[in-house]
Amino acid sequence: MKLISGSSVNKGSRELSMATRMWKLVTNILILMLQFLVPRVERVLFYLVFR
Repeated sequence: MKLISGSSVNKGSRELSMATRMWKLVTNILILMLQFLVPRVERVLFYLVFR
């Protein structure tokens, strides 16, 4: 029983670490996309407002 519970806990922690890694990757990609898109959006809004 101890082996089963230990392995299940280890598996859960491993899945949790994988989830956190995926979440960090997704957030990094979103930050990069925002950094890339925000200047263009500001430029488009600038053109629309001061047309």
